[in-house]
Amino acid sequence: MKKTIIILGCVFISFASFGYTPMEISPQLEEFLDVGVYPVVATTDNGYMENYSIGAQVHATEYYGQYSISKVMVEGRSVSYRAVYGSDNKYSFSHGSYTYYFTF
Repeated sequence: MKKTIIILGCVFISFASFGYTPMEISPQLEEFLDVGVYPVVATTDNGYMENYSIGAQVHATEYYGQYSISKVMVEGRSVSYRAVYGSDNKYSFSHGSYTYYFTF
């Protein structure tokens, strides 16, 4: 059973590292994996003075000090996210007409 959890974690980590959003985790599996919910503040990067921020919840599981994100929630809805190429632990998602960035 422990081996299965480790394999699942590796799959989620590899998806996240290549910018793919893993599938939604069922509530039963989420409870079994002990997924934590972490609040983050995501901000736009418009390049001029009008940047915006929004609160988000990151659902993630820790595997030996590494976190695997299972989903990102904004205003009660799941949003698609992706890793930002060339940046460590930086992710982006679109909401409304803006692209927001957060570090996790």
